[in-house]
Amino acid sequence: MPAGLLLWPAAWPVWTATGGLAQGGGIGLAMALIALGAVYQATGGWTVPLLVLVAASVVMAVAGWTGGRELRPGRRWR
Repeated sequence: MPAGLLLWPAAWPVWTATGGLAQGGGIGLAMALIALGAVYQATGGWTVPLLVLVAASVVMAVAGWTGGRELRPGRRWR
């Protein structure tokens, strides 16, 4: 982000959006690695931690799909 601001300051919306996404992703990754490191130590392998990560990703994808679907006129939310 700082390099982009120095090289092409007129594109500041791109650089700030990129920086924000990178920070959010970095914090999420750090928290996931802490939790996965604890599961790894408890199980002694990477299979269970990776399955936990896949399960969490599926839950988030279903929640995003359900929450982001379009409601048609006359149809109530359930």
